Amino acid sequence: MAAPFLAPIASLVPVLKVLALGSVKFIGVGIGAAVAPVKTANFLVSLSAGTPLKYAKFRHSKKHFSDEQLALIENANQLVESSINDPEQHLTRGEARDFLKEVLVGTIIAMKQSVVSIPARLAQITRLLIAFVKKSVHSK
Repeated sequence: MAAPFLAPIASLVPVLKVLALGSVKFIGVGIGAAVAPVKTANFLVSLSAGTPLKYAKFRHSKKHFSDEQLALIENANQLVESSINDPEQHLTRGEARDFLKEVLVGTIIAMKQSVVSIPARLAQITRLLIAFVKKSVHSK
């Protein structure tokens, strides 16, 4: 019986997670943009660069991607990796700062959308709780 009453808290966990992780990311990227923008940009890209390729290989193994599609993704991944690993291909400090500013703006937008969604989430959970209580009362 207590589980439905925990639902409002559980529905806010994703929002709180986005806010917490977004705040850490915002601070880290902000400091990195000021101190070492090229290294910070390369670090951010290197953290996630391999994920699309892993996803593509998985989809290919399940026959959702063709050999040609996988080859395109592998080529794109190789371009990204070489731009990170080859100092001659690195972004300039200004380009890296511009890239990091875009990352920061995206982070702020995601955090804002999470906060804005709180009233809608609470309203939805309230409706579900009311329906649950009415159902429980009428079933007895």
